[in-house]
Parts: sequence; structure tokens; C-alpha cells
Amino acid sequence: MTCFVLAAMTLDGKISKSSSFLTTEWTSEEDFLFMRSKLDVSDAVIVGRATYDLAKEPLSVRNLLVFTQSVSGIQREHGRLAWMNPAGVDVMAELKRLGAERVCILGGRAVYEWAFEQDLVDEVYLTIEPLVFGKGISLMDHGDYLKRFSLKSVEQINDSGTVLLQYSRALT
Repeated sequence: MTCFVLAAMTLDGKISKSSSFLTTEWTSEEDFLFMRSKLDVSDAVIVGRATYDLAKEPLSVRNLLVFTQSVSGIQREHGRLAWMNPAGVDVMAELKRLGAERVCILGGRAVYEWAFEQDLVDEVYLTIEPLVFGKGISLMDHGDYLKRFSLKSVEQINDSGTVLLQYSRALT
């Protein structure tokens, strides 16, 4: 199984202005198209509740694990959607049950932190949008771990200066 992080962030490392700033309108069309292409090759997607609420319709056609603290264990809503508290379930077993070979970790911050803490991340795709929020939610803020990655590619994806970075887990 290969797990990859997919994230867009500002120059100052923010993925959102605040927890109530539920929009992706600050990201570029090129980032949106890249995200869709990566989701299309994913067998399963892991998101947090806010990310699910933000993109419920396009995510509904995918095998989707929504992390939330409002359930204990796992609640399957239908064949493709499961609500789960990662503290109370074996997430890897659920991914295996789905037959997932390529898993997209789409965020938010707590989901990214969980994935790095669990040492699941094989690849990272970061879109850097050329703007600054100042205050906001960072890609990660908690956790005490050291993970090394190697830069695989850098691509400017539009004339505004949006950059797509691809990293892979470094061999140790």
C-alpha cells in the first residue's frame, strides 16, 4: 500500500486562515486539476470532518474515511463512506478491507499529523500558492517526530507562480 499526502499551502505554510475559513477559493485552478488527477488514481481517501464538509459532493464518489471524534470506533454510512475515530479503530485494517493500494491523505491538519505519526506517508505533493495569510492553520503544528523525504520534482504550474513540489520518503 502506498499513502500520499496531498496539500495546498501559502508561502507562509498555512492551509487555511482559520477553522471557520471553509473554502478553497484561494487555490489555483491548476492545483484543483492536479488534486482531481491524484484523487482519480486513489483507491481510498482519508479526510477530516471539515475537509469532508467542504468537498462532500466530489468526495462522495470515492472510498472515503472521514476522521471525527464524534463517533467511537467506526460507523459505515454506505459502501463508500465510513466515519471513524482513529483512536478507536485499526485504520489500516479498514483500508485493507477496501482493497486500497493507493491512499490519498487529503487533510486537514490533524489528519496530516496522524498520518506522519503513524509513519504511513510515502509521498508528499505540496502545492505552494503565492500568497500569505499571516495567521492561520499550519500544515502541521503538533507531533514530535523526524521524517526525511527527498525532493523528486519541482514544477511551476501557472504564470502566477504556483509551484508543485513532489517528495518521496527518503531511504534511510
